[in-house]
Amino acid sequence: GVGGDIQLKAGISSSSIGTGGAIKIETGQGTSRSSGAISMSTSNGGSSGGISGDISITTGTTISGSNTGSISMTSGKSTGGKGGTITLSVGDGDTGVGGDVNINAGKSIADDGSNGGRVDINGGHSTASGNGGNVNIRAGTGGSVGQSVMLSPGGQNGKIDLSDASGESRVAVEGSGGVALSSSSSNDLKFKAGRDLEIEMTGNDDDEIKIKLSNNL
Repeated sequence: GVGGDIQLKAGISSSSIGTGGAIKIETGQGTSRSSGAISMSTSNGGSSGGISGDISITTGTTISGSNTGSISMTSGKSTGGKGGTITLSVGDGDTGVGGDVNINAGKSIADDGSNGGRVDINGGHSTASGNGGNVNIRAGTGGSVGQSVMLSPGGQNGKIDLSDASGESRVAVEGSGGVALSSSSSNDLKFKAGRDLEIEMTGNDDDEIKIKLSNNL
């Protein structure tokens, strides 16, 4: 048979202006040393092919036009030290492919032209004389072949933009296949190759390569 369950559930409010009860779990404070930790884990899978249990964190749905609840995971602020690290990683496996990490913004099914949700990844700001934090994206290495980092726009009308600090687009890859490269009026646009540098046109015979000097030079 299965093991017994433990259910912890707050109270329901039947009032038209009341909210349901909250559940708060808080560890003890150390007045001179560290506070206590919270550890949440599932037990190991059995020897006959069972998997370890899932951990699911979800908010409830709404039916009255209000937004659903948010999920927030934040490390505490430090005075005299640095803020705590948040690590999201998948465990190793010795059979088959490695486990995935999926981050998906919300889908909009409204017929009023509403957009889907965004995914924002930002390095940390420095308010003193230090530098801001980097954002590093790197594909995995392999015993024989490493993998790629792939960026693709969402459909024909989408595009990938690389912008400068002013927000001006400098590299744009359109969903239709167009590519635009530019520098600001006071900066150079440089191409450097260790060996050959090839520029090839595959269009019509009467297409042209144009090099135009701006009148502002």
